[in-house]
Amino acid sequence: MKRLGAILLLLAGCGRGPDEHICNTPAERPAVGDWEGCVHRWAYRLASVEGAVPVIAKAVVAGCADAVEAAELAPVDRDGMPIGKPSPPLSEKALGMGMFYVAQARAGRCAIP
Repeated sequence: MKRLGAILLLLAGCGRGPDEHICNTPAERPAVGDWEGCVHRWAYRLASVEGAVPVIAKAVVAGCADAVEAAELAPVDRDGMPIGKPSPPLSEKALGMGMFYVAQARAGRCAIP
């Protein structure tokens, strides 16, 4: 009986659309240099691709590499030493966010055209 209830619960969610309580749709087009918006948008777009979340997230970050790399370039002082270099590296943070957004989009059936 428990199995039947679990199956019915799973089937009940099959035909539904995006979950507005989970989906946090990103801006239509991220601003130039907006690496977070880029990661959010591409994660939602690629979430429906079959595969492990970390693999999809790596593809997302690769698609946003220019924006992530530009944001990683910290200003330097007079001696050429970085000022305020993010720790951990921004590429690691972008990968973590990519994994979150892919999982979020899958869980909420979120979609970006």
